[in-house]
Amino acid sequence: MIACKNIREKAIISLLAYSGIRNQEICNLRVEDINLGTNELRIINGKFVKDRVTNISGNATNVLIGYLKS
Repeated sequence: MIACKNIREKAIISLLAYSGIRNQEICNLRVEDINLGTNELRIINGKFVKDRVTNISGNATNVLIGYLKS
């Protein structure tokens, strides 16, 4: 799938690819903003200082779960 050095890089690339969030939004993302049960990310103060909710794919969720376990 993705050639990465570690699980952290794979999680970042998966989020960027599968959710459509921007670089700055991923930098501001916190664990409590991620809902793995519903595959949703809550973006706080995104572009134009707006809050929004975006969906992520099951693949990205699985990568995030692996990253959070490590």
